[in-house]
Amino acid sequence: MPWDIDKGIGGYFDSAFRRGIAKVIILNYLAKHKSHPYAILKGLKKVPSPAIARLSKSDIYNIISSLENEGYITSRVLLSGAKAKKIYTVTAKGGKVAHNSKRILLRHILAMKNLVKEEFNE
Repeated sequence: MPWDIDKGIGGYFDSAFRRGIAKVIILNYLAKHKSHPYAILKGLKKVPSPAIARLSKSDIYNIISSLENEGYITSRVLLSGAKAKKIYTVTAKGGKVAHNSKRILLRHILAMKNLVKEEFNE
């Protein structure tokens, strides 16, 4: 199947794989920035990744919910005037997972780069 340049390679990633990468990136983002979902989405749009480029607001909320249920992040409600925002932070458990998952992801990226280089002589 030829790649559609307009869609980019992200259109061909398996959704579970994309979700896994997005969880790692969101967890690492939250390790650096206490944030609410909309700010997370805006911040992640700057990440040059096919897995992130296709994330919707509902994807972010689902991933955040999953991370919170797994005990990797926690939330608190912050009142700002009449509005309430749920701010998420990484737990100690989440911090360890963020650090280790980043290392694992980088190892996989290097392995895939070497495989492509060997297979396609690039």
